[in-house]
Amino acid sequence: MDCVEITRGWPKEKEELAKLLQLSNIFFTYDEMSAINIDAALCGAMPYFMTKHFPWIEENELGKHWVYSLDPEEVAQAKENIRTLRPRILQMRKDFPQKLKEMCNKIDKHFKDV
Repeated sequence: MDCVEITRGWPKEKEELAKLLQLSNIFFTYDEMSAINIDAALCGAMPYFMTKHFPWIEENELGKHWVYSLDPEEVAQAKENIRTLRPRILQMRKDFPQKLKEMCNKIDKHFKDV
């Protein structure tokens, strides 16, 4: 099994990173919060978190698209979420202007009532 270390300085371009991730099956990481985990999943490399399990990170809009182990059930769940990740992100981008408008209206109303 070959492993390649990804650093802040390498690969220099996102396109290079995407090519590397597209050639990978698993993306080993210690960072649960990085956007590179989503990049990896979108490129087909399942993020494998090598950290303590933090249940609170599973409560997010994108679902659990990573694993903490190679347990078949956990891998199957992550693969299913990865399969639907791109369409969900595209829908979120489409819905963003309306959600932003709604949030601004709530904030405006809150401060008008104060």
